[in-house]
Amino acid sequence: MTKSKSAIALLIGGGLTLGMGMMAFAGPDRDGTGDQEHAAFQAAPIGLAQAISTAESQSGGRAMSAEFETEDGSGVFEVELLAADGTEIEILVDASTGQVVIVHDDNDKMEEKD
Repeated sequence: MTKSKSAIALLIGGGLTLGMGMMAFAGPDRDGTGDQEHAAFQAAPIGLAQAISTAESQSGGRAMSAEFETEDGSGVFEVELLAADGTEIEILVDASTGQVVIVHDDNDKMEEKD
């Protein structure tokens, strides 16, 4: 085999190896937490829009981002908001009840709700 054919074969082989590694990396969670989180999200009585609305009403701020996660086996929506004074606020809304459970602001003040 000539040098150019060997180089091409090496590049193709390396590309395939790299591609297979990336596919393995992008696959499902090995510990199954993604599946558990999906099941908790589907079972949640409230949705993302309601969680954002609740967080905005509670804080008077505007939502910048929101996501669903599980904490201590329970589903919560984590909503990040920007208050009128520029303070960033993070509010956790219980996905089962729709109630605010934690408020956390830029100054590392945290308030747990009952």
